[in-house]
Amino acid sequence: MAQGDRQQESLETLKLINAASTALRLYPEESSQVRNSIEKAYQGTKHYLRKNQLLRFSFLNGRYLLNGEPVDNPTRERLQLLTFSSQLQKMELDEMVLSKGFDRPTFKKILSVFSATPEQINRVGGSRAFIDSLKLAAIFPEAYWAPGESEEEKRKKRKVDQILKELSGGMVRSEHILYLVGRKKESALRRTLEEIFHVVESGAHIVASTTYSLVQILHKDHIVVVAPAFSKMLATISSLLSKDQYNKVSDAAATLLAPHLDQRVILMLLCQDFSSPFGEVFYKSLLRITDTETLTKVIEWIQGQQKQDDGKKSDKFMAQLQVISKAYEKLAATSRGKQVIALGTTKVILQQTERGRKGARLQSGITALAKGNLASLKNSEVCQNLPATIEKLLANDKESVAAAIIQNVVKGLAKKDHELRPQLALALGAVAHKLSCLNRWDWLEKLTPVCLAWIRENEVADRSLEKNVLAMQAMMNHAWYSDNNSLAEDILDVFYYIRSGAFEKNDEIRKLVGRIQDKNVDVLLLRGYLERCFVRPVDEMICRKIIMQGPVAARFLLDTLIASDKRADRIRLLKILSELGADLVPVLLERLPDPMPWYGKRNIIRLLAVTGSEEDVEEILSYASHDDLRVQQEVLQCILRIGKSSTARYLVAALSGSAVQTKIQVVRNLRPLADESLVEPLAGLLSECSFYGGADKKTLALEISKTLGATDSSMALVPLQSIIDGGRNQFGQESVRAAKLAVALIEEKENSQRSGLDARVEKHQEARTAAVESVVKSVPPPVEKEYEPITDYPEEREVYALLGKDKAESAKKILSALIEKTAQLRKFNEAEALRLRLIDIDAMALAEIIRAAEIIEDAKSNSIDQGHILIWSDLYDLLTTEEFNVLYHSLEHETYPTETIIVKQGDPQWRLFFVNKGRVKLYFNEKENETLVKTVGPGNVFGGASFFDDSVWTLNAASMGSVELSTLSMKSVDEWREEHPAIEAKIQDYCLRFDKVNDFFLSTGAERRQEERIPLADSIHIILLDDSGELTDTTIRGEGSDISTGGLSFLSRITQRKQARTLLGRQVKIFFSDSEGHEKQVSLSGTVVAVRNLYSAEPGRSVHISFDTELEAKKMTDLINGN
Repeated sequence: MAQGDRQQESLETLKLINAASTALRLYPEESSQVRNSIEKAYQGTKHYLRKNQLLRFSFLNGRYLLNGEPVDNPTRERLQLLTFSSQLQKMELDEMVLSKGFDRPTFKKILSVFSATPEQINRVGGSRAFIDSLKLAAIFPEAYWAPGESEEEKRKKRKVDQILKELSGGMVRSEHILYLVGRKKESALRRTLEEIFHVVESGAHIVASTTYSLVQILHKDHIVVVAPAFSKMLATISSLLSKDQYNKVSDAAATLLAPHLDQRVILMLLCQDFSSPFGEVFYKSLLRITDTETLTKVIEWIQGQQKQDDGKKSDKFMAQLQVISKAYEKLAATSRGKQVIALGTTKVILQQTERGRKGARLQSGITALAKGNLASLKNSEVCQNLPATIEKLLANDKESVAAAIIQNVVKGLAKKDHELRPQLALALGAVAHKLSCLNRWDWLEKLTPVCLAWIRENEVADRSLEKNVLAMQAMMNHAWYSDNNSLAEDILDVFYYIRSGAFEKNDEIRKLVGRIQDKNVDVLLLRGYLERCFVRPVDEMICRKIIMQGPVAARFLLDTLIASDKRADRIRLLKILSELGADLVPVLLERLPDPMPWYGKRNIIRLLAVTGSEEDVEEILSYASHDDLRVQQEVLQCILRIGKSSTARYLVAALSGSAVQTKIQVVRNLRPLADESLVEPLAGLLSECSFYGGADKKTLALEISKTLGATDSSMALVPLQSIIDGGRNQFGQESVRAAKLAVALIEEKENSQRSGLDARVEKHQEARTAAVESVVKSVPPPVEKEYEPITDYPEEREVYALLGKDKAESAKKILSALIEKTAQLRKFNEAEALRLRLIDIDAMALAEIIRAAEIIEDAKSNSIDQGHILIWSDLYDLLTTEEFNVLYHSLEHETYPTETIIVKQGDPQWRLFFVNKGRVKLYFNEKENETLVKTVGPGNVFGGASFFDDSVWTLNAASMGSVELSTLSMKSVDEWREEHPAIEAKIQDYCLRFDKVNDFFLSTGAERRQEERIPLADSIHIILLDDSGELTDTTIRGEGSDISTGGLSFLSRITQRKQARTLLGRQVKIFFSDSEGHEKQVSLSGTVVAVRNLYSAEPGRSVHISFDTELEAKKMTDLINGN
């Protein structure tokens, strides 16, 4: 993205933030203006950060910066108009840095900074203290850091700065260097330098530091050039120094530079112009202090550049070649240069002589090897050159000689006590690898059993193993493509058994095999296998072949999972990936931070819950504050599944930044783990309730009350009392009641611990709920009796056995644990029956009885919240993160007991129903009978026809057993239709899968309307009646469609849905006109029961009216015939 484009995006996002902060100052916090502007700014900022990762606004030294870059004048002028910017300047805050991960409460805190009054700021001790009190120090940091500078760049910069500091000796200033290179010309500065150069030490420091500074500047161009500034420096120094000082100053400067003269620096220096008087002396000093090895490398590099002959050369290369060639000529003319070049020539001659002798030795060794004399392998040269020798033999049609050599190597390796086995193994691996490079697969296939045997046997991760593994990897890939599956599977099995630990090998061997396999996995091959995994019936062996390919295959599967838009494919991929077990975890953690859709994050965390361990939870905690609630829910499930002994700690950590709905579930799940350590974080969470509103705030306070009560800690009394003091208006009646009950339980326990169960227990019993009191009063004194088992669990039988031994306390503990177990298993009827059994056993065990009721209630709540997203995953997977959040938070949850009417036929009910649990029957009344149309269960929707077609209900809906529903109102849809228009269409498409009511009537011939409908050609107009039955001024006109004795329908040009809905249920007067426009002397009255969209090229809707009084058949006939 161009820098200008990103700055423009940044500016637009800041304008949204500014608008929200302005609304917060001007309007009441609960007003729609504030809510809408904050939500728009929040979503806009999140969208920007998903795309750009970071939004950074800075005001430094009177300049505006966006993302570390200065802004242009038009952008600066716009930024000056933003009021939040002036507020930051008043508070002396230089920076605002927004990154991914903050939630709505944090965003609201950020906005509160821009609307804070001076009194609020000063009350806590000033701007920085105010920021710290809001925990926003990371958003508004104190220090500015330069963007885009890597740690490596910083390290190099620090190193150069340190060298320059050392070379200057504290005597050199920047203006000294500028004068030497001709950038400054003040006479006073020259006089200062003349005085400095009178002293050899100070003069040497100036020469050394200036030289090194210029070389660093030259390095930035990444090309060797002659710098005019360098020759200017030497010429200026020549004029500042007397000739008798040249040698002393140049030698001293060269000595200072010596520790820092590597090959790169020397090359750059030797290519400069040293033609000035001082320059000639300095050149010789530099040559003198450069070691021979460094100078030799420089000469060899120049010679290599001169010998390059790769066709067309660039102008840049030719310019550099000219510079280095001139430098080489000058160097070669010096005595030091001649000496080093001569040494190099001698070295080349010796190397050529050695190559000749080496060839003779190799020929002798190979000949001996072909004859079966393996002793020649003791010579490392023979071993190293054996693959090249085999290649030459095969190229020269000497296959018999090559075969003889290989056979001798194999025979020697077969002897386990052979003294040369390491050399033989290395020779085998090298030859096998060479055969794979030559595509001699027929030869390599014959060697495969030997190579695999050595891989299984070897216990050292050496070169012989590496070469053998490389060869077998290549052979396996070729075998897959050649349909030689048995051979490929033999090799894959060996690799897999080594990597999985089935073969006992050390870590070095497993890493070596893994590295080679990962580097050479054929992704095209994996893709072909994966396509076959989606074809039914699924070949499990194909899936196994994929996962046996290691981490690369895992990454491939994971990438495919993230990119897949088919739910069935994703489910299959999740199953395949989960079979990788712990080996998958590093791949998941590596991929998790990468940008991806919400469902990619969710699926990775879901896999981690199956394959990960307790310590892996640390890596996912930050996603508890993810934008998408579905990801937050998955984090919670992962913690509960693999958190083990650290579950409570991880759940507390997940509270920070998560959505309020997730916080509610976290607090619920903390309840079974509650102890004194949870009081402080829960008290802190309670203080955050002020940032929430409505039902969410009250539900969170209720869960906090219950969990604080479960801690049994006196420390919880303070936050519980704050809920009681806040009262029902702030926290809700249920929260206050739960807090009072928790206080009573904690105080009762404290009193019991201090003095046992005495009269004070009676006092606290009076504070119990009316329900518990009535149960206590109704239970007779305990008598010994036999109990009928409620469950098949052995724990229940143990309870009764203990009661028979008069061990009631132990029995109650086991029974309480069994109640929790059945509740967690969602066997709520059994759990409730066991709770009643607990009352039956000991009605005075109030703490256990109340705790059992809470456990059952919590389990029911969790099963709804956590199960809801899973049940509706088909629908939710169609939605973006923003769309999901909007829909999810618009749903209301309701429960209906057995055989309860949910909706009646004829009701104007504008709600859509989602079944979470239980079954609902849909039926219609036919005379005095009920005709069942269908039953719907979890994951089904009903009410779509009335919801989307604006009609009254044509069916009845009633619960069959206990039913849990989520409902969506048309009012909610109206609120977000403009901003999220796609949601309604997606829901309607989803509903079409389930709305099969019309199919019932088509297939059975049943009819909800008993009267025959007859076409009607008249023009119609209706006039709406008021509450008293009088005509109003509102008239609707249209063309007749059909009529029966019970009602009629006509087509009207009603285009707006809102207008259509206002007609439903209205009493109307109906008038008729013939084709010539003459009004008939008849009028009828009725009620509008439906206004349906025509979904045709012609805009409009059909209006359906039910007559108040059934029309006589003769009157209807006369009306149709025009009489």
